[in-house]
Amino acid sequence: MTTVQLIDDFLDPDEAKRIRETLESNSFPWNYCPKVVSTQLDDQYQFTHMFYFEGEPRSRWYQELLLGEFLTKLDACALIKIKANFQPRAEEIHENEMHTDHTFPNAMTAVYYVNSNNGYTYFDEETRIDSVENRLVVFPSNTLHGGTTCTDANYRSVININFFPCAGGTCDN
Repeated sequence: MTTVQLIDDFLDPDEAKRIRETLESNSFPWNYCPKVVSTQLDDQYQFTHMFYFEGEPRSRWYQELLLGEFLTKLDACALIKIKANFQPRAEEIHENEMHTDHTFPNAMTAVYYVNSNNGYTYFDEETRIDSVENRLVVFPSNTLHGGTTCTDANYRSVININFFPCAGGTCDN
């Protein structure tokens, strides 16, 4: 059984709505990515947006969406990568290949669920986190996990954050 920390209602509801509506807007730029996981061999694709990578912001949206309540509540002392993922609705749920985000000692991964749908993040046969808007799940970055498509909403979107926590821990509400 994988150990994960699950936090519902991570952000103020108005802030969660602002993030969701921004990512849904015509002004938010998404990039086509032909694979969900780089080693995956099937035809699953997604759209992505890189907020932060290699020690610096990669998007003006980083400051507009994440520098306030989001990163403050996450209690990250150092960022590795922040990326949004967007998978369109599928005819059936498809589990993407399991992977690890990083192998850095003490690095953590947080997955923030932008919208509610019947997709999920899975860790093993026993541990599955449903996609619920404004939910955050945190786990060690070297943990095998995978995501899925959804069938009951127009899309499934998450924000994936890889970071080093402050000494006091992560996400204490």
